[in-house]
Formats: sequence, structure tokens, C-alpha cells
Amino acid sequence: MIYSRLHGLDFDLGWDRKTVLNVLKTGDNVLPRDSYQRQVFLEAVQSVMNHCFDIETEQRALGASPHRYVALFLGTPPTETHFQPFGFDPASVGFFRIIDWNFSRRLDRRHNIGPITVVPSLHQDWVDPVSLQVYLEEESVKPGSPCPTLVAYDEDTRESANQQLCLSVARSQYYEHVAIRRYLRDHPQDYQAIVGRILRSDQEGGLSKLIRGSPNSNIVVNVTVQSRNGRIMMVRRPQGARVWPHFYQVGVHETMNWGEPGRSLENCHDLAVRALVEEANLTDPELYNDNIVFFWFGLYAVEVSAYFFAHVKTKLEEGELVELAQRAHSAYEFEEIDWYDLNRDTVKAVLSTWQHGPWDSGTDDRGRRYLPHATMSLTQLYRVSRQGML
Repeated sequence: MIYSRLHGLDFDLGWDRKTVLNVLKTGDNVLPRDSYQRQVFLEAVQSVMNHCFDIETEQRALGASPHRYVALFLGTPPTETHFQPFGFDPASVGFFRIIDWNFSRRLDRRHNIGPITVVPSLHQDWVDPVSLQVYLEEESVKPGSPCPTLVAYDEDTRESANQQLCLSVARSQYYEHVAIRRYLRDHPQDYQAIVGRILRSDQEGGLSKLIRGSPNSNIVVNVTVQSRNGRIMMVRRPQGARVWPHFYQVGVHETMNWGEPGRSLENCHDLAVRALVEEANLTDPELYNDNIVFFWFGLYAVEVSAYFFAHVKTKLEEGELVELAQRAHSAYEFEEIDWYDLNRDTVKAVLSTWQHGPWDSGTDDRGRRYLPHATMSLTQLYRVSRQGML
């Protein structure tokens, strides 16, 4: 009965039906040795059994609880399930959630991405303006491109009055982002005061109200890129990069453009598409099934940047993706491309390099450093993949 029922089931426990069937048919000797993977598999089998018994309305007469049986076959006490994968708290590296999406509530570009409104720039009240001005003058020597800075937003809650994510932005320039980033690194006490305000924001009108008085910065997207085999594109930034030189990032990373006069600003989907085109040369959306999965939007307080995190899985092999990227418009932004497997060890290795707050990056066992954004990208991608969203 269990075997026959497995063909019609779909469960989100990290094992596909083919794997479960193979293990059931070949015996216990092929169960994974890793205790966590063994637990996941046994929980998947338990879920299938529960479903079969429910369908057949049969009465189980167990001599012990299901929890006890898992412990018996696992050989160790089961690991408790956490809502946040790996127990990772994004605030530990400076990321504060505005809104996120999931399998049941996706960010649909046709229905839930609203217009972007341009508003006048407001006076910032986060840091001492005189002290910040010194940094602004130093960085203005290399102004960079104009870009939007987030001033306010309406959340995409799917309630009657909030069906879309709508942004209000003012005109900024890239050097302002670099200046506030440097300032906060040099004034950690100011950063801690900002974090305190963010944590109190729910009682003071929400993060949206607090952002109105933030210094000018930018709006950014990070899009993870997977090969058809599910391997993750890891990119080492060049030595000459203005920020985070020689650090590894997950996939492509791009700042929102201000745009040409008379043209509307690009939204988050437009930005993600442009990032994939300019940095990975993925010019045809069908190469990733025209499926950009947005999972998180929030504030990176360390740089006062508004961040979108998104994910794509391509139809291409790793070598094909490298060849495309070598011909990309922004290929100079890549010093090296490597490929990582999406598993717990990979995620834990990257998380281990950010254990001492938002300023101090460590290295993994290969001496590699990762952007703090990599912690967000990989923990989210792990969850997205387990939810079957790609």
C-alpha cells in the first residue's frame, strides 16, 4: 500500500519520490549516514505512512509515539525543527525585513509590483549631518551613476488595500551610498543607535516611517543563479571593485538605475532581468524558464540600502553559463566563477564566516571571504529549493 500511494504524493521534505521509492525497495543499508539527512528521510517516510493511513482510515496501534520511532531508527535524539533555517538571524549581519514571499504568496510582476513614485529628497536624521558631509565630499570625487534611494513603501500584504508593493524614491548618486557605508563603519556607536531605532520601529510607526529620515543610499538586487544540475554560481569580485574587493558573492548583484529623463524607473523585476543580462549574459528569459523568484525585501542597515533577494534556476550546464558570462557586458566585475553544491555544509560554511556581527568577516577553510549578502542568499535559496519554487 505504501509503495502504491507514493506515486501520487508530493511532500516538501528535501527528498523526491524517486529517492524514497528506491530506499524502500532496496532496504535500510542505503539509508544516508549523515544523521540529519537520515532524519529528513525518515520523517518523509513517516509523512507518507500517515497519509496512507489517513486515506485508508485505518487505525494505527503504535507501541510508542512517532517521535520515539524516529529516535529509534535515527540512532540519536532528533534535531528540533526551526522556523529559520540553520537558526540564522538576518539582523546579526545587518538585514531587517520589510516583507518576504513564499510558495503560497509569490511576488507576481503582473499583479503585485506597483508603480514607483518619485518624491523630493528628505533631510536625514540618522547621523550627524556635519560629520557625514566630510565623507560625502571625499567620495564625490568619484560620483558614480545616479540611482534611486528608498524613501517609503507600501507593503504587498495581499489584504484588500495592499495588493501591491509600491515604492517611493528620491534621486541619489552612488557615491552617497559609499559615503554612508564608510561613515557607519567608522562610527559603530551610530550604527548601534540606528539598529535600536529599527527594533523599536514597530512601536513608533513602523520601519517605513523610520526610512523617511534615512541618509541617501541605493536600491539593490541579488539574484542567485543555479545550473540545470542545481549547482550555485559563486562569483569572486575583482581587486579593483569599489566595495567588497575579492569577496565572493552568490550570483549577480546590481544597483537600480535612475533612468533616462522622461522614462519610468525600473522596478525590482526589471532590475533583476537587467542584472541577469548584464552580468551573466542571460538575455533570453526562457533560459531560466522566465521564472525569477523573489523571496525577501528589506533594509541593509550597514549601508542603508534597500535590498531585494531573488533566485533563478537555468537550463544550462555550468560550462555553458561560464561561457555566456565571459561575453557579458559587465564581465569585468567577475574575477572568477566557481560552483558550489546546494547543501547544508555549503550554507553552514558561509554562515561560519559571519559570526562576529556585521563588520567582521572571517574566512572559510579555503581562506575565502563572502559578502554578508551571501548569508541571506544561501539560506533563502535553501528554503526556496525545499519549497519547490524553482
